[in-house]
Amino acid sequence: MKVDYNEFINNFFDGTDSFDNPDELINHIEKFNQMYDFEQFEKEVELNEKVDYLMDKARKSKRKSTALKYAKEAYLLCPSCFESILFQAEIEDNPLKRIKILEDGLKKEKNRLFENGHSNYENSFETRAYLIGLKTKALYLLQDGRIKEAETICKELIHLSSHDLLGARYLLMAIYAYFEDINQFFAIYDEKSDSEIGALFPLFVLHYKLGNEKEAKKTLKDIIHLYPSFLKYFKGSINLDKSIVLQEGYVKGTISELIAYFDMISFLMNTIPNIKYAIEEYSK
Repeated sequence: MKVDYNEFINNFFDGTDSFDNPDELINHIEKFNQMYDFEQFEKEVELNEKVDYLMDKARKSKRKSTALKYAKEAYLLCPSCFESILFQAEIEDNPLKRIKILEDGLKKEKNRLFENGHSNYENSFETRAYLIGLKTKALYLLQDGRIKEAETICKELIHLSSHDLLGARYLLMAIYAYFEDINQFFAIYDEKSDSEIGALFPLFVLHYKLGNEKEAKKTLKDIIHLYPSFLKYFKGSINLDKSIVLQEGYVKGTISELIAYFDMISFLMNTIPNIKYAIEEYSK
């Protein structure tokens, strides 16, 4: 019997606050001993520890060949370790091979999920790695200039998970700004977007590209209000190590979020090399 760890923890602690004496707790533990195969539970814990150890060795390896060896070993040991696939793609320099690694991994992961009865991608812990893999593939495609392919994947992500916890909608907005497609842009833009850099900046770029100066200035004003560091970022007056932000994550509303975001949409930024002059002029 495979143990669902989240289910196990929730079930074990459910109602324990109402226990008045040790005998009730003992009876509760005995019940769980009958419900769960703890020998299998211990085997899975041991397996997870081995996989974590191998992935840690992979991340710390200085040689690419050694890192790949440990990552592949982890995946062979545990096919549900999609982290290994993401890592293998991350350290691959050849863009075609990188996409191939992700595509093969995504195909196997989709089949594994189906075989284990995970066909619903909405708010599912089990399917999150697959969705992350899809978004990662979209980001790599954008880096390689394969914009239409990335657009298709972003649409698939939203179809699989309407809550869009990974922000595929914001990538789509940047893509539509890239194509200067105002109709498609506003088809996915809503009031909630007014507080997100992922929606406001593509909107600003879209107005700028289409020559809508009045609307561009209005949108830029909203961005500066929400992100006080925005102008400093484009003026280059803030010295922050991008590599640290990308490795350690960012804090919403800060310069670190801007750095992470603009790194993600470099494909769009490359189409507007002189945007900083418009930002300086429109912000006066």
